[in-house]
Amino acid sequence: MPKPLLVLNPQIASRTPKVLTTNQWTMTIDNVTYYNIVQVSGIKRAVGEQSRADGASGQVFRLTDHKIVYGDLSIVKMVDMNEPNDLRFSDLVTACHQNSTKYDGSIKKYNFQTEAAVMTVLFEGLLFREESLPQLNTENSAIFEVTYTVGVDYYEVTY
Repeated sequence: MPKPLLVLNPQIASRTPKVLTTNQWTMTIDNVTYYNIVQVSGIKRAVGEQSRADGASGQVFRLTDHKIVYGDLSIVKMVDMNEPNDLRFSDLVTACHQNSTKYDGSIKKYNFQTEAAVMTVLFEGLLFREESLPQLNTENSAIFEVTYTVGVDYYEVTY
């Protein structure tokens, strides 16, 4: 049974994507969209290779081993633990760390107040591997940005 979400400020709970910044990322997992993602990096894939030498000429040929490895993504998210959306996101990360839960979903990039996504990354098997909190001290009054390192089994980019 999921724990009830506290709503301390009703205006925060009723935020829509249009209220947020114009250049933004959103992440959708299990039909729930998470906002306030300010940076996504590490979208890459690589394939291994094997080398074979030609016995007659001595020339070395490089061939793929057909094993595609998708890089770890780094996702930076502004977090406000008074917002129900961020509490739900925190529950996803906790479930992943405690139960090895993996997720399917998408990450979308929006530009210039457009309603349609400029770029979409569809992913399968997203695993939250690391959660890194910002430096916590009394002199730091910057926004609270948490960095998540995630691994994916597969992704596909559409424009």
